[in-house]
Amino acid sequence: MEFDKILILNTFFDTLFGMRALIFVIRNQQDPLLTAVAFETLEDAEWVQTTVLDPWVPSPWASAVEIPVDARVRFTLRDPEGLDINSLRIQLNRQVFFAGDSAIQTFDVADHPELQEILFTPPADMEPAALQSLQIQAGDKNFTDWPPPEHSAVMRDERTAFTTVGYAAKHVIGIDDVHEIRNIGDIDERAQATSLCFAVRGSATPNGEVLAAHQFVALDNNTAHKHGLVLVQKPHDGKPFVTIGMAGVIWGTSGMSADGLSYMYNLCDSLDNPISNEFLEHLLDAKLLSSGVPIGFLMREMMENTETAEEAREFIREEDRMTFGWNILLADAQGSLIAVEREDNILDKPDGGYFSYGPVNPDYPLPAAGNLDPWDRPWASVGPDDVRMAMHYQANSEDIWLRLIALPILYPQRFWTTYYFKSIRTFYMLGDEIEAAYGTLDLEGVKRIMRVPLLNDQRNSMNAAIYAPDELKMWYALGEVPATDAPFREIDFGAMIGK
Repeated sequence: MEFDKILILNTFFDTLFGMRALIFVIRNQQDPLLTAVAFETLEDAEWVQTTVLDPWVPSPWASAVEIPVDARVRFTLRDPEGLDINSLRIQLNRQVFFAGDSAIQTFDVADHPELQEILFTPPADMEPAALQSLQIQAGDKNFTDWPPPEHSAVMRDERTAFTTVGYAAKHVIGIDDVHEIRNIGDIDERAQATSLCFAVRGSATPNGEVLAAHQFVALDNNTAHKHGLVLVQKPHDGKPFVTIGMAGVIWGTSGMSADGLSYMYNLCDSLDNPISNEFLEHLLDAKLLSSGVPIGFLMREMMENTETAEEAREFIREEDRMTFGWNILLADAQGSLIAVEREDNILDKPDGGYFSYGPVNPDYPLPAAGNLDPWDRPWASVGPDDVRMAMHYQANSEDIWLRLIALPILYPQRFWTTYYFKSIRTFYMLGDEIEAAYGTLDLEGVKRIMRVPLLNDQRNSMNAAIYAPDELKMWYALGEVPATDAPFREIDFGAMIGK
């Protein structure tokens, strides 16, 4: 293969997702936009709005609590082209409603031709004292025949969670404690799981071992998984390492060094990236060129120059050549488990576009700070010896905000990425699986979690790997979709390099 083609192949991944992010934001400006949600209940023979979410703000938690079981919901959507009513889809828990169903009514908004109200009246009372999941999707009248067949511009699914009257008393939580109520959603066959990774040690395992697992999801297109590759590299100068990725690239989506330092990364959609910066600097003259060092190369450099998860964390913190938003999980042979969230920091924020956290356990004091959310809960751990990540930011929820007067130009991932709600659901379900198996998570227990159907993307799963940093062993699954349908094959990396 010619060198220029090898170069493109090794850098294409990062550039692709930077461009994808900008394209999706432009699309979101053109697609229907959910602007408000109101819950209405019947009082003295009149419908009264009891809870109004205006503006609508996507959240990983419930948006409303103690809603009457006989309530109806009024959505307000904005689209200059006008809504294609026939494209409406509303899902309440596992029940799906389409345009034309008696539960759905549509109304124009006086003096606002760009707005449309959708009134959804559940056909029966909702379950009392229960968590409810509600999502809506719609397209507009801006039809296109490319790619065929003809279709409208469709918004992403917007999902909210709310509770019905009695939930707070049943679960002994305060009315204002919406952060205790997860926006986990319900089964939707259209929605696939995202990339995920997790690591366990100590009390989470039966024998105190360290295990780190990763399932990587991207744009497979029924192709990339066929070219999966495990690569053991022994540089003339430097330490050996093993990675899993694709043929033709010299980096991997996860890997482990001869020191037992293991990494795994998930892309994390963010407009805080070099392509956005190119647009801000040159506006209409922007060539939309990416810059920085591709994440795979950075991970190689990190493994070559660090030995522990703490050293690797510092390497990532000091790095100023990020190409996109990334979630990176680190584990080492000493049992350190560290999650790192990174972006390019094009607006020079004080946080540096960097957040890190881990489980809270005094036996493992690092990282020393940043491990707890505003309610003093671990960001991504169900116990003292685990950490997990998906494809959204947990700590860095305000990854970027840039407004021109009152108009947002660049805004956080939760407002636009199609991965957001799927990632939240993946993150919560993964935590439930870890918690249910706490104390028993040996290699077979980790494999079992990796093979949970709802945690597997059935279309774009590219590879899966499990690392034992303290044993210098790796188990990989390749060649199938999802990757975990293939058997996990063992590599004794330590033996291969004479350790």
